[in-house]
Amino acid sequence: MSLIDRLKNLRDQYVARQTERLRMPEFRPSPKARRRVWFSGRVQGVGFRIEMCLIADRLELTGWVQNLPDGRVTAEVQGEEAKIAFLLDYMGSIRRISIESMKTEDLPVDPAEAKFMIKEDDPYV
Repeated sequence: MSLIDRLKNLRDQYVARQTERLRMPEFRPSPKARRRVWFSGRVQGVGFRIEMCLIADRLELTGWVQNLPDGRVTAEVQGEEAKIAFLLDYMGSIRRISIESMKTEDLPVDPAEAKFMIKEDDPYV
């Protein structure tokens, strides 16, 4: 295993420990929604995707997150609106991440989607 791979592994372990410690608030039921989000800033190489995936899983949200070739990250997040709002606020509060802008778009809900995942980088997006 290369030094870079070892460092990424340590980063991912740190992120996993941080997300396990996060205390989730009580959520009142809210309508289901789906949002496409584009994040720009220091969002690649900092554990953004793994942290978003782990928190989304804890919140029982579905969708995906993916790096873009231009340095941004995009995601589609589906679930209760209150939980989506919490996830996006939380991602903006992480110190090692610096979100300069976040653009969102409402999408139709996908009733067949069952989990949240990290998509491989797509050079054609």
